[in-house]
Amino acid sequence: MKRLTLYQDSFLWIKAKYGLIYNTRNSRSYEFPLNHSLHDVCQKLLDYKNLYSVIIDESDLTISRFATVIEGMGMGVVSEEGDYTVSFPPLLCLPQDRRVKKGEYRYEDLMSSLFSICFYMGGMGWTEDYYLQTLYPSSFESFIEPKDIKLFIENNAIPDNVEIKIVFSNIASYPNIEEVLRLFKERRNMITIYVRFDDFGYSLLKEKIQSYGFKVVILCKDTNRERLCELQRASKNALISYITSQSEMLDEVKYVPLFNGSNFDFFYKEVFLTKDEVIKSSLSKRMIFAHQVLNTHYFGKLIVLPNKNVYSNPNKEALGTIETPVLKLIATEFSKNYSWRSIRNSEKCQECLYQGLCPSPTFYEEIMHVDCVMANNE
Repeated sequence: MKRLTLYQDSFLWIKAKYGLIYNTRNSRSYEFPLNHSLHDVCQKLLDYKNLYSVIIDESDLTISRFATVIEGMGMGVVSEEGDYTVSFPPLLCLPQDRRVKKGEYRYEDLMSSLFSICFYMGGMGWTEDYYLQTLYPSSFESFIEPKDIKLFIENNAIPDNVEIKIVFSNIASYPNIEEVLRLFKERRNMITIYVRFDDFGYSLLKEKIQSYGFKVVILCKDTNRERLCELQRASKNALISYITSQSEMLDEVKYVPLFNGSNFDFFYKEVFLTKDEVIKSSLSKRMIFAHQVLNTHYFGKLIVLPNKNVYSNPNKEALGTIETPVLKLIATEFSKNYSWRSIRNSEKCQECLYQGLCPSPTFYEEIMHVDCVMANNE
């Protein structure tokens, strides 16, 4: 008889007729079919009281081969029955739940969860409502006034380390733009201003925005390679983000995908991950744990639209308005769970062997009405 012990860096999952081991130290994975005896071994390994160790019967060839592969791939060790290698299965340990009583909002518990606020300044921009998917300068009939932003930041004592994103639908038509720039002057290191390519030639952008030291992202769409290269040469102090719903990709720019209602093939080819891509993503133990409890894309982010409504997910109901105390907005999100703790727990995902390795769900999937995208992409 021998003893098989998995290393603490090895995650073990079993689903239906298959099992999967993934080691975060060497990023290697092993998928294997389950029979009765191997299923029993895995169940014992998953029992934390056994300290990730189990006695195996070498006469069972399936178990013997399994142990040999595990040791050979650096996921565990085979020793004599009486030899113990101290180990422990990677278990997520959460602090005791601090429940927020009705009407009571603890600053230290809630404000520390806020990482980013995105203000859509409003005006007539691009006509599509793609802001429901990603950061996009859509058209709005109203504007956010600088005084409203100022009151929101000051009344809620927004910490200086919170990232602020300012999205201009049409920078040339926005009133009081200099007042907005002055408002964020002291936070310049945490400010990013997003403008359309159409507005890049507007002199105020170069002379005012960049003079304040803000980071600038130029949003492009429906442009060609020559135009993009020209824009790159002209914007040495700005980043370029190319928003597209097509498959043609250039290495020189950052791409942001868009779902136009019919380009499913584009998403399955260029955006959603396959099983092989998920396996090769070299996830850390911390990232695997994070995917179990929160959405790594959207956690800590709030969106303020020109109508003054505040969202964690613009496809859901508003958390409140810009007049609502930010602690209440955060508490509402924790209660409603519109996006911050949206994880892969759909029925299809729970049946998937790679659920623990898959990235957090996105707004794209919600709009496309798909789930467990990796399984759909095989």
